[in-house]
Amino acid sequence: MSQAAWYGQVMQITELITRLNQGEFDRDITTEAEFKQQWLTIPTTSNPFVSAFHGGLLADRLSWVFIAAYQGAVRDCFPDIPDASFASFAVSEDQSGEFPGTSLDSNGRLNGCKSWIATSDTVELLLVTLGPGIDSGCVSIAANTSGVSISSKPAAAFLGDMSQGRASFDHVLLNDSSIDAGRAMNFGLAEPFFVMTAGCAFLIKEGRRIDHPEIAQEAERIVDLLQSLYANDYTRDVKALLEVHNMLAPLGKQCSTYFVDEGSWQSKDWQVNGRLLGIYGRSLRDRVSKLAG
Repeated sequence: MSQAAWYGQVMQITELITRLNQGEFDRDITTEAEFKQQWLTIPTTSNPFVSAFHGGLLADRLSWVFIAAYQGAVRDCFPDIPDASFASFAVSEDQSGEFPGTSLDSNGRLNGCKSWIATSDTVELLLVTLGPGIDSGCVSIAANTSGVSISSKPAAAFLGDMSQGRASFDHVLLNDSSIDAGRAMNFGLAEPFFVMTAGCAFLIKEGRRIDHPEIAQEAERIVDLLQSLYANDYTRDVKALLEVHNMLAPLGKQCSTYFVDEGSWQSKDWQVNGRLLGIYGRSLRDRVSKLAG
């Protein structure tokens, strides 16, 4: 990242925090569709880091934090996709054999299923691997393409406000849908990085809401570290990424503790979904161990 781009990013984050302090982001967003409409107000000129942070400020619950982070991660790994659309990286396949994985038939049409689609009710673009992993290639398919069927599952126990579902492909004509997936191998790092980014924004907002400024202050300090990691390509320093994760996770636990006796819907959200800010520790530790070995 150039010095000018770095300065511009810092100024955008500072401006967003100022807008938060002025009350601009104090609103309830009760449905995924409503959050999507708010997310679409984020300037398309924002880079994925700023976009995820902005989305975290828009969020009033942890499911929306994840969506903001997920969209940032997708755009960081697939920089050529349209800005103004919810996209889902469709990799996971059913391991039971009930739903066959994706493959191309003799005519080059896509068939099969993907077992996990984020924001299945509102997604517009699917980034589909031609098999169970990214090494098989990846195609970009509009969710309303003929032969594509997306079904949502019952609300999940974790992040249940976000729709989650399955996609089926029946002789889907691909045309020129191949997409550069060179950075998609990094999605396992992109997702935790952007969850931390959107999570910090949400913690700054929540720290002020519950009158615990020390949480907001610590989250702002962590944002500075994340900005440096982003500027220098966070995928190159997994150890630093783990260190930042270990700083952020306790803040989520603090918020969960403060809400135990509140009895509000925010309290339930933190109790059920607060672990979002700490769930990537094991995978990051495994990566650090492999690099050290």
